Amino acid sequence: MLLVVALGLCWLAGLLFVGRIRLCGQGRNAASSPSPAPAHVSVIIPARNEAHRLPRLLASLARCAQNRREVLVVDDASTDDTAKVAAAAGARVLQAPPLPPGWRGKAWACHHGANAASGNLLLFLDADTWFEPDGWNTLLSEWAREPAGALSILPFHWTRKPYEQLSAFFHLLMGAGTGAFQWGRSRPHGLFGPCLLIERDVYEAVGGHEAVRRCVLEHLVLGRRLAAAGIPCRAVAGRGCLATRMYPDGISDLCSGWSKAFLSGTRGAPTALLCGLFCWLTGAAGTALFLLFTWPWPAAGIRLAAVALYTAYAVQIGCFLRRLGQYHWLTALLYPAPLLFFFVLNAHAALRSWRGRPATWKNRPIQEAREEESPC
Repeated sequence: MLLVVALGLCWLAGLLFVGRIRLCGQGRNAASSPSPAPAHVSVIIPARNEAHRLPRLLASLARCAQNRREVLVVDDASTDDTAKVAAAAGARVLQAPPLPPGWRGKAWACHHGANAASGNLLLFLDADTWFEPDGWNTLLSEWAREPAGALSILPFHWTRKPYEQLSAFFHLLMGAGTGAFQWGRSRPHGLFGPCLLIERDVYEAVGGHEAVRRCVLEHLVLGRRLAAAGIPCRAVAGRGCLATRMYPDGISDLCSGWSKAFLSGTRGAPTALLCGLFCWLTGAAGTALFLLFTWPWPAAGIRLAAVALYTAYAVQIGCFLRRLGQYHWLTALLYPAPLLFFFVLNAHAALRSWRGRPATWKNRPIQEAREEESPC
Protein backbone atom coordinates (compact mmCIF):
# COMPACT_ATOMS: atom_id res chain seq x y z
CA MET A 1 0.00 0.00 0.00
CA LEU A 2 2.83 2.43 0.83
CA LEU A 3 4.40 1.71 -2.56
CA VAL A 4 1.14 2.52 -4.33
CA VAL A 5 0.85 5.81 -2.42
CA ALA A 6 4.48 6.70 -3.23
CA LEU A 7 4.02 6.00 -6.93
CA GLY A 8 0.81 8.04 -6.90
CA LEU A 9 2.62 10.99 -5.34
CA CYS A 10 5.30 10.73 -8.02
CA TRP A 11 2.52 10.94 -10.63
CA LEU A 12 1.30 14.13 -8.96
CA ALA A 13 4.86 15.49 -9.14
CA GLY A 14 4.68 15.09 -12.90
CA LEU A 15 1.43 17.02 -12.98
CA LEU A 16 2.98 19.79 -10.89
CA PHE A 17 6.28 20.17 -12.72
CA VAL A 18 5.31 19.24 -16.31
CA GLY A 19 1.56 19.78 -16.49
CA ARG A 20 1.39 23.50 -17.31
CA ILE A 21 2.30 23.40 -21.00
CA ARG A 22 1.00 26.67 -22.42
CA LEU A 23 0.90 27.01 -26.21
CA CYS A 24 2.00 30.05 -28.16
CA GLY A 25 -1.09 32.08 -28.95
CA GLN A 26 -3.24 30.01 -26.58
CA GLY A 27 -6.61 31.70 -26.19
CA ARG A 28 -5.91 33.96 -29.13
CA ASN A 29 -8.88 35.02 -31.27
CA ALA A 30 -9.54 37.68 -33.80
CA ALA A 31 -11.53 39.86 -31.43
CA SER A 32 -9.28 39.88 -28.40
CA SER A 33 -5.80 39.20 -29.77
CA PRO A 34 -3.46 42.20 -29.76
CA SER A 35 -2.24 43.38 -33.13
CA PRO A 36 1.24 42.15 -34.05
CA ALA A 37 3.93 44.40 -32.65
CA PRO A 38 4.84 47.19 -35.11
CA ALA A 39 8.54 46.48 -34.73
CA HIS A 40 11.45 45.96 -37.07
CA VAL A 41 12.38 42.30 -36.56
CA SER A 42 15.79 40.94 -37.51
CA VAL A 43 15.69 37.18 -37.99
CA ILE A 44 19.12 35.69 -37.24
CA ILE A 45 19.79 32.08 -38.28
CA PRO A 46 23.12 30.52 -37.25
CA ALA A 47 23.89 27.83 -39.81
CA ARG A 48 26.67 25.26 -40.08
CA ASN A 49 26.18 22.75 -42.89
CA GLU A 50 22.43 23.36 -43.04
CA ALA A 51 21.91 23.46 -46.82
CA HIS A 52 19.33 20.67 -46.65
CA ARG A 53 17.36 22.21 -43.76
CA LEU A 54 17.38 25.92 -44.55
CA PRO A 55 14.97 25.87 -47.54
CA ARG A 56 11.96 24.94 -45.44
CA LEU A 57 12.59 27.66 -42.85
CA LEU A 58 13.37 30.33 -45.46
CA ALA A 59 10.29 29.38 -47.48
CA SER A 60 8.11 29.73 -44.37
CA LEU A 61 9.63 33.15 -43.70
CA ALA A 62 9.02 34.18 -47.30
CA ARG A 63 5.31 33.61 -46.76
CA CYS A 64 5.33 36.10 -43.89
CA ALA A 65 4.69 39.79 -44.28
CA GLN A 66 7.76 41.38 -45.84
CA ASN A 67 7.50 44.75 -44.15
CA ARG A 68 9.76 45.52 -41.21
CA ARG A 69 11.61 42.21 -41.32
CA GLU A 70 15.10 41.19 -42.41
CA VAL A 71 16.55 37.69 -42.57
CA LEU A 72 20.22 37.11 -41.85
CA VAL A 73 21.85 33.69 -42.24
CA VAL A 74 25.22 33.48 -40.52
CA ASP A 75 27.33 30.85 -42.26
CA ASP A 76 29.46 29.25 -39.55
CA ALA A 77 32.32 27.76 -41.61
CA SER A 78 30.02 25.44 -43.57
CA THR A 79 31.51 22.95 -46.01
CA ASP A 80 28.29 22.50 -48.00
CA ASP A 81 26.11 24.92 -50.00
CA THR A 82 24.59 26.67 -46.97
CA ALA A 83 25.56 30.15 -48.20
CA LYS A 84 24.32 29.54 -51.77
CA VAL A 85 21.00 28.11 -50.60
CA ALA A 86 20.43 31.04 -48.24
CA ALA A 87 21.32 33.65 -50.86
CA ALA A 88 19.08 32.00 -53.47
CA ALA A 89 16.16 32.25 -51.02
CA GLY A 90 16.70 35.99 -50.63
CA ALA A 91 18.37 35.99 -47.21
CA ARG A 92 21.29 38.22 -46.39
CA VAL A 93 24.28 35.93 -45.91
CA LEU A 94 27.03 36.73 -43.42
CA GLN A 95 30.24 34.78 -43.21
CA ALA A 96 31.20 34.34 -39.57
CA PRO A 97 34.87 35.13 -38.94
CA PRO A 98 37.08 32.23 -37.74
CA LEU A 99 35.93 30.93 -34.38
CA PRO A 100 37.93 32.71 -31.65
CA PRO A 101 39.34 30.76 -28.67
CA GLY A 102 36.84 30.43 -25.84
CA TRP A 103 33.74 30.69 -28.05
CA ARG A 104 31.14 28.10 -29.05
CA GLY A 105 30.17 28.04 -32.71
CA LYS A 106 26.49 28.85 -32.27
CA ALA A 107 27.12 31.66 -29.78
CA TRP A 108 29.73 33.16 -32.11
CA ALA A 109 27.39 33.04 -35.10
CA CYS A 110 24.51 34.58 -33.11
CA HIS A 111 26.82 37.31 -31.78
CA HIS A 112 28.04 38.11 -35.28
CA GLY A 113 24.47 38.20 -36.61
CA ALA A 114 23.24 40.46 -33.79
CA ASN A 115 26.03 42.95 -34.47
CA ALA A 116 25.01 43.16 -38.13
CA ALA A 117 21.25 43.29 -37.52
CA SER A 118 19.31 46.54 -37.82
CA GLY A 119 16.08 45.60 -36.02
CA ASN A 120 14.98 46.65 -32.57
CA LEU A 121 13.75 43.07 -32.05
CA LEU A 122 16.12 40.14 -32.57
CA LEU A 123 14.69 36.72 -33.44
CA PHE A 124 17.22 33.88 -33.18
CA LEU A 125 16.06 30.72 -34.98
CA ASP A 126 17.67 27.31 -35.43
CA ALA A 127 17.97 26.27 -39.06
CA ASP A 128 15.89 23.10 -38.56
CA THR A 129 12.77 25.04 -37.51
CA TRP A 130 10.01 26.47 -39.67
CA PHE A 131 6.86 28.54 -39.21
CA GLU A 132 3.45 26.93 -39.48
CA PRO A 133 0.80 28.75 -41.57
CA ASP A 134 0.06 32.04 -39.76
CA GLY A 135 2.84 31.17 -37.31
CA TRP A 136 4.58 34.51 -37.77
CA ASN A 137 1.48 36.45 -36.76
CA THR A 138 0.92 34.06 -33.85
CA LEU A 139 4.45 34.74 -32.64
CA LEU A 140 4.10 38.51 -32.81
CA SER A 141 0.64 38.41 -31.23
CA GLU A 142 2.05 36.34 -28.37
CA TRP A 143 4.81 38.91 -27.99
CA ALA A 144 2.30 41.76 -27.87
CA ARG A 145 -0.07 39.95 -25.51
CA GLU A 146 2.05 40.33 -22.39
CA PRO A 147 5.04 42.64 -21.77
CA ALA A 148 8.34 40.78 -21.59
CA GLY A 149 11.95 41.40 -22.45
CA ALA A 150 12.29 37.99 -24.10
CA LEU A 151 10.02 35.28 -25.49
CA SER A 152 11.25 31.75 -26.15
CA ILE A 153 9.37 29.02 -28.03
CA LEU A 154 9.84 25.25 -27.93
CA PRO A 155 9.02 24.12 -31.51
CA PHE A 156 6.44 21.42 -32.10
CA HIS A 157 8.36 18.22 -32.86
CA TRP A 158 7.24 16.51 -36.06
CA THR A 159 8.33 12.88 -36.41
CA ARG A 160 8.39 10.59 -39.44
CA LYS A 161 10.35 7.43 -38.60
CA PRO A 162 9.81 5.02 -35.69
CA TYR A 163 13.21 5.70 -34.07
CA GLU A 164 12.28 9.39 -33.67
CA GLN A 165 9.74 8.36 -31.03
CA LEU A 166 12.74 7.72 -28.75
CA SER A 167 13.09 11.50 -28.34
CA ALA A 168 9.92 11.60 -26.22
CA PHE A 169 11.42 12.03 -22.74
CA PHE A 170 14.30 14.17 -23.97
CA HIS A 171 11.78 16.55 -25.51
CA LEU A 172 9.62 16.57 -22.39
CA LEU A 173 12.57 17.21 -20.08
CA MET A 174 14.07 19.83 -22.40
CA GLY A 175 10.91 21.86 -21.90
CA ALA A 176 10.20 21.04 -18.28
CA GLY A 177 13.83 21.62 -17.27
CA THR A 178 13.43 25.37 -17.80
CA GLY A 179 10.60 25.51 -15.26
CA ALA A 180 8.28 26.82 -18.00
CA PHE A 181 5.78 23.98 -17.48
CA GLN A 182 5.68 24.17 -13.68
CA TRP A 183 2.49 25.19 -11.90
CA GLY A 184 2.94 28.13 -9.54
CA ARG A 185 5.99 29.50 -11.36
CA SER A 186 5.41 32.84 -13.08
CA ARG A 187 8.71 33.00 -14.97
CA PRO A 188 11.04 30.31 -16.34
CA HIS A 189 14.60 30.14 -15.08
CA GLY A 190 15.92 29.31 -18.56
CA LEU A 191 15.01 29.66 -22.24
CA PHE A 192 14.60 27.25 -25.15
CA GLY A 193 17.45 27.05 -27.64
CA PRO A 194 15.66 26.86 -31.03
CA CYS A 195 13.77 30.17 -30.85
CA LEU A 196 14.37 33.40 -28.94
CA LEU A 197 12.69 36.76 -29.58
CA ILE A 198 14.32 39.51 -27.55
CA GLU A 199 14.50 43.29 -27.48
CA ARG A 200 17.86 44.55 -28.68
CA ASP A 201 18.27 46.81 -25.65
CA VAL A 202 17.59 43.89 -23.30
CA TYR A 203 19.96 41.63 -25.26
CA GLU A 204 22.75 44.16 -25.00
CA ALA A 205 22.03 44.93 -21.33
CA VAL A 206 22.72 41.31 -20.28
CA GLY A 207 25.80 41.00 -22.46
CA GLY A 208 24.23 39.09 -25.35
CA HIS A 209 25.86 35.90 -26.59
CA GLU A 210 29.28 37.23 -25.66
CA ALA A 211 28.35 36.76 -22.00
CA VAL A 212 27.57 33.07 -22.62
CA ARG A 213 30.22 32.45 -25.29
CA ARG A 214 31.69 29.34 -23.64
CA CYS A 215 28.42 27.70 -22.65
CA VAL A 216 27.17 24.61 -24.47
CA LEU A 217 23.56 25.40 -23.50
CA GLU A 218 23.87 29.14 -23.97
CA HIS A 219 20.09 29.65 -23.97
CA LEU A 220 19.73 28.34 -20.41
CA VAL A 221 22.48 30.58 -19.06
CA LEU A 222 21.18 33.58 -21.00
CA GLY A 223 17.78 32.99 -19.41
CA ARG A 224 19.35 32.94 -15.97
CA ARG A 225 21.12 36.21 -16.69
CA LEU A 226 17.79 37.76 -17.66
CA ALA A 227 16.20 36.46 -14.46
CA ALA A 228 19.10 37.77 -12.36
CA ALA A 229 18.68 41.19 -13.95
CA GLY A 230 14.97 41.19 -13.10
CA ILE A 231 13.93 41.18 -16.77
CA PRO A 232 10.67 39.28 -17.37
CA CYS A 233 10.78 36.52 -19.94
CA ARG A 234 8.34 33.86 -21.12
CA ALA A 235 8.72 30.37 -22.57
CA VAL A 236 5.85 28.61 -24.36
CA ALA A 237 5.28 25.57 -26.57
CA GLY A 238 5.08 26.15 -30.31
CA ARG A 239 2.24 23.93 -31.56
CA GLY A 240 0.51 25.82 -34.38
CA CYS A 241 3.27 28.43 -34.53
CA LEU A 242 6.77 26.99 -34.92
CA ALA A 243 7.81 23.43 -35.78
CA THR A 244 10.93 21.32 -36.15
CA ARG A 245 12.04 17.84 -37.04
CA MET A 246 14.99 16.92 -34.87
CA TYR A 247 17.67 14.44 -35.91
CA PRO A 248 16.06 13.04 -39.08
CA ASP A 249 19.30 11.47 -40.36
CA GLY A 250 19.17 8.26 -38.33
CA ILE A 251 19.39 6.96 -34.80
CA SER A 252 23.12 7.70 -34.61
CA ASP A 253 22.37 11.36 -35.35
CA LEU A 254 19.68 11.31 -32.66
CA CYS A 255 22.02 9.78 -30.06
CA SER A 256 24.79 12.28 -30.83
CA GLY A 257 22.40 15.21 -30.71
CA TRP A 258 20.74 14.40 -27.40
CA SER A 259 23.90 13.27 -25.62
CA LYS A 260 26.05 16.27 -26.56
CA ALA A 261 25.05 18.39 -23.59
CA PHE A 262 21.78 17.21 -22.05
CA LEU A 263 23.21 16.58 -18.58
CA SER A 264 24.74 20.06 -18.39
CA GLY A 265 21.23 21.50 -18.36
CA THR A 266 20.81 20.34 -14.77
CA ARG A 267 23.54 22.67 -13.51
CA GLY A 268 22.06 25.72 -11.89
CA ALA A 269 18.47 24.48 -12.11
CA PRO A 270 16.38 24.92 -8.92
CA THR A 271 16.73 21.99 -6.55
CA ALA A 272 12.96 21.65 -6.14
CA LEU A 273 12.50 21.37 -9.90
CA LEU A 274 15.22 18.74 -10.26
CA CYS A 275 13.83 16.72 -7.35
CA GLY A 276 10.29 16.93 -8.74
CA LEU A 277 11.32 15.75 -12.21
CA PHE A 278 13.47 12.98 -10.72
CA CYS A 279 10.54 11.79 -8.61
CA TRP A 280 8.28 11.77 -11.65
CA LEU A 281 10.71 9.75 -13.79
CA THR A 282 11.42 7.39 -10.90
CA GLY A 283 7.69 6.90 -10.33
CA ALA A 284 7.10 6.18 -14.02
CA ALA A 285 9.90 3.60 -14.07
CA GLY A 286 8.82 2.15 -10.73
CA THR A 287 5.24 1.76 -11.90
CA ALA A 288 6.39 -0.23 -14.96
CA LEU A 289 8.43 -2.54 -12.71
CA PHE A 290 5.53 -2.80 -10.27
CA LEU A 291 3.24 -3.96 -13.08
CA LEU A 292 5.84 -6.39 -14.39
CA PHE A 293 6.58 -8.10 -11.09
CA THR A 294 3.07 -8.14 -9.64
CA TRP A 295 1.26 -9.45 -12.70
CA PRO A 296 1.76 -13.15 -11.75
CA TRP A 297 0.56 -12.52 -8.18
CA PRO A 298 -2.73 -14.20 -7.25
CA ALA A 299 -3.99 -11.10 -5.40
CA ALA A 300 -6.32 -9.36 -7.83
CA GLY A 301 -6.28 -6.12 -5.84
CA ILE A 302 -2.52 -5.71 -6.30
CA ARG A 303 -2.75 -6.36 -10.04
CA LEU A 304 -5.60 -3.89 -10.34
CA ALA A 305 -3.61 -1.20 -8.51
CA ALA A 306 -0.60 -1.81 -10.77
CA VAL A 307 -2.72 -1.59 -13.92
CA ALA A 308 -4.44 1.57 -12.69
CA LEU A 309 -1.14 3.28 -11.91
CA TYR A 310 0.42 2.27 -15.23
CA THR A 311 -2.63 3.54 -17.09
CA ALA A 312 -2.48 6.84 -15.21
CA TYR A 313 1.18 7.35 -16.15
CA ALA A 314 0.59 6.36 -19.80
CA VAL A 315 -2.35 8.77 -20.14
CA GLN A 316 -0.44 11.56 -18.43
CA ILE A 317 2.63 11.11 -20.63
CA GLY A 318 0.44 10.90 -23.74
CA CYS A 319 -1.29 14.19 -22.87
CA PHE A 320 2.06 15.92 -22.33
CA LEU A 321 3.53 14.60 -25.58
CA ARG A 322 0.46 15.56 -27.61
CA ARG A 323 1.06 19.23 -26.82
CA LEU A 324 4.75 19.08 -27.67
CA GLY A 325 5.05 16.86 -30.72
CA GLN A 326 3.67 14.34 -33.19
CA TYR A 327 4.17 11.29 -30.99
CA HIS A 328 2.27 8.07 -31.57
CA TRP A 329 -0.15 6.89 -28.89
CA LEU A 330 1.89 3.67 -28.68
CA THR A 331 4.83 5.74 -27.46
CA ALA A 332 2.81 6.70 -24.39
CA LEU A 333 1.32 3.25 -23.94
CA LEU A 334 4.76 1.64 -24.14
CA TYR A 335 6.52 4.51 -22.38
CA PRO A 336 9.07 2.29 -20.55
CA ALA A 337 10.92 1.85 -23.89
CA PRO A 338 11.69 5.56 -24.55
CA LEU A 339 12.21 6.07 -20.81
CA LEU A 340 14.84 3.30 -20.72
CA PHE A 341 16.49 4.85 -23.77
CA PHE A 342 16.57 8.20 -21.94
CA PHE A 343 18.28 6.68 -18.90
CA VAL A 344 20.77 4.62 -20.93
CA LEU A 345 21.83 7.45 -23.24
CA ASN A 346 22.32 9.85 -20.33
CA ALA A 347 24.33 7.24 -18.43
CA HIS A 348 26.50 6.66 -21.50
CA ALA A 349 27.07 10.42 -21.94
CA ALA A 350 27.98 10.78 -18.25
CA LEU A 351 30.44 7.89 -18.53
CA ARG A 352 32.09 9.41 -21.60
CA SER A 353 32.43 12.73 -19.81
CA TRP A 354 33.89 11.05 -16.72
CA ARG A 355 36.47 9.30 -18.89
CA GLY A 356 37.43 12.60 -20.48
CA ARG A 357 36.01 11.74 -23.90
CA PRO A 358 33.92 14.76 -24.94
CA ALA A 359 31.07 14.37 -27.38
CA THR A 360 31.30 15.96 -30.81
CA TRP A 361 28.71 17.86 -32.81
CA LYS A 362 29.15 18.96 -36.42
CA ASN A 363 32.81 17.98 -36.29
CA ARG A 364 33.54 20.10 -33.25
CA PRO A 365 34.32 18.70 -29.80
CA ILE A 366 31.85 19.52 -27.02
CA GLN A 367 33.90 20.08 -23.88
CA GLU A 368 32.02 21.57 -20.96
CA ALA A 369 33.04 24.92 -19.52
CA ARG A 370 31.84 24.11 -16.03
CA GLU A 371 32.63 27.41 -14.45
CA GLU A 372 30.32 29.20 -16.88
CA GLU A 373 27.48 26.73 -16.86
CA SER A 374 26.53 27.77 -13.33
CA PRO A 375 23.84 30.40 -12.81
CA CYS A 376 24.96 33.86 -13.87
